[in-house]
Amino acid sequence: MLRLRRAAVDSPHEAAIRSNFRLPIASTALGSSFGTPWTILSQGTDMPMTIINLKVKTVEEKAATPQNNQLGNMIASSDDITEINGDPSLKGQHSGFYVRVRRPDYWLCEAGYILPGIPGTPFPNGGQLQTRGLLKLSSLVNTVAIIGGTDDYRCASGQVNIDGNNFELAIETP
Repeated sequence: MLRLRRAAVDSPHEAAIRSNFRLPIASTALGSSFGTPWTILSQGTDMPMTIINLKVKTVEEKAATPQNNQLGNMIASSDDITEINGDPSLKGQHSGFYVRVRRPDYWLCEAGYILPGIPGTPFPNGGQLQTRGLLKLSSLVNTVAIIGGTDDYRCASGQVNIDGNNFELAIETP
């Protein structure tokens, strides 16, 4: 269910009512004051969500330890982001490392993104985005958590769906 919320800050009384009772949209709308703008919020959260689609191309990938199917095997990789939201003029970087944490192929991944400003989004100046999660390398699609970032992404959370060289970032920001 998508909820609406005023973009302006609620009074302490309105905030208490809204957070304690989760009023339906109609009740909340009736209590709005003087045409304050509304923001569509992501399902199940109180934060707006922005979807950003990336296409990546691997630049370099290296096994840092012998690949002998043992726990602790490590891979480091670096990718160029060649397209953002269908625009090949927007480019960035994606780099990360993977450590085998369970056999046969579960890997703990930590990755960072350097993204430019993206027109038409809440991220006009860009910044870095950090992600972390478990990957099963034999799976066609994996999902990892967005755990924060810098600049425009300073308070970001959400998730990244990884499908081959296509990454879908679902970014929630306060």
